[in-house]
Amino acid sequence: MRCSSVSVIVGLLAASCLARGQSAAENPPNPLSEDSQNQQYEAAVSQYEYLLVTAPETTSRSALFSVRTQLATAFFMLHRYEDSLHALEPMIPANWKSSSHPLSKAAPNLSGIPAQAWVVQGLDYLELNRLPEAARSLRQALVANTNSGTARLALGDALARSGQLHEALREYQEQVRRAPTLSDPWYKLGLAHSALASRLPGDAGEKFGDSVVGQQLAAEKLLATGSNLDAARALSRLLRQAPAQLQLHADLGAALLGLGYPKSAESHFRQELERDPDCPLARLGFPYVDVF
Repeated sequence: MRCSSVSVIVGLLAASCLARGQSAAENPPNPLSEDSQNQQYEAAVSQYEYLLVTAPETTSRSALFSVRTQLATAFFMLHRYEDSLHALEPMIPANWKSSSHPLSKAAPNLSGIPAQAWVVQGLDYLELNRLPEAARSLRQALVANTNSGTARLALGDALARSGQLHEALREYQEQVRRAPTLSDPWYKLGLAHSALASRLPGDAGEKFGDSVVGQQLAAEKLLATGSNLDAARALSRLLRQAPAQLQLHADLGAALLGLGYPKSAESHFRQELERDPDCPLARLGFPYVDVF
């Protein structure tokens, strides 16, 4: 009974520290009060370190792993990436990177390691520009939790920064498939398409012609060069093809405004803001609608 009670107490203390510090890499905190949050993270670090030093020998492995994961997360949020990696070292085998493939979640020496520990380690490596190690950790995070959007997008970032744009594109596309209403995966997917197009010869537009993002980028290029009619036609077709795609209504609103159709433009701006209240193009479009 003593072992069980100690585990519960340590777990509750860890949860209490996390609630005060809000130190979760999967759910970054509100950045508006950075100084206050840094103080909370520092306090969380002190409490997690105290828990590790004073934990009885009977404390369960899973409870210690939980505390170490939260300690590493707090260090990450303080931008102390080396300290974060050091906090994770007792959890993750030193030779885990020797395999050419992600380790199985069922491997005995990985049993009980939280998926977030792999995410934090991967983000640490990414911030330190240790890209191969970042990719390895983030792949293992996805083995532990295939639903981790943070891990999948960060893996895409690590691959993109390593010059593996096609591989990064696949990760972004998969996250778009899993979370089509979130803007960040679409944004990264667009950047990857754009980067690939800049690398390829003149037929890059044809290569990505069937891609929603590729077509949207082409339409936005028309919009940027003042070809509002062609942009409006392309965007109208694309909206019929992918009505849930973010930014399309805003782009079409901008094209219609340029063509002198303020009422139609306003309708599309409103539809965009219903899904994305912070869309800059839609928000900025309204003052110009009133001018007409």
